[in-house]
Amino acid sequence: MARIRLLEDDAEQREIRTLVLEARGHRVVEEGEDVLLMDLRMPTAEDGRRIIREHCGKVPVIVLTGYAADLRGRPEEQLVAALLEKPCPAGKLLRAVEACCSKSK
Repeated sequence: MARIRLLEDDAEQREIRTLVLEARGHRVVEEGEDVLLMDLRMPTAEDGRRIIREHCGKVPVIVLTGYAADLRGRPEEQLVAALLEKPCPAGKLLRAVEACCSKSK
């Protein structure tokens, strides 16, 4: 399964996402990731957009945010593999991760 780097500044959300991903067999890692899963406001939307630009072309980036309007219509929206809005069902999140993994193989 995939190695996923999870950038989430809310500790509870990070724990929930980690449990969901690991229950499916994925590993949450600090580096050497296959996929980057991130919140957008880290702590601001501009910080999140900078992270997207930095990872463009290196690994697929999935953005999971409650503030999709902060990304929609901006150049960085075209750089992400998926834009998911909170609240996001676990199944939808897992399908996005697995779609990114299958494309990168």
